Amino acid sequence: MQMQVEFRANNEIREYLEKTYRLVYEQIDNKWQYFPKNDIPHETERRKVHAKGIDENTDIEKLREIEKEKPGMFQAKQP
Repeated sequence: MQMQVEFRANNEIREYLEKTYRLVYEQIDNKWQYFPKNDIPHETERRKVHAKGIDENTDIEKLREIEKEKPGMFQAKQP
């Protein structure tokens, strides 16, 4: 009796963990996002700017100008 209860409990925990990992890996692989697909370019740029620690709009504009003049300059910093 006790073994059956433990077996059921362990199966429920295993299924829960499998679902959790599946969702995590789907998000890592960008299979789903928290924002609409038409906002992807804006969201990508926002994350890139945020990762570089830039907060002010003037600095964001300077970064855009540099990237237009010298494309690929910041490629080494991207993961």
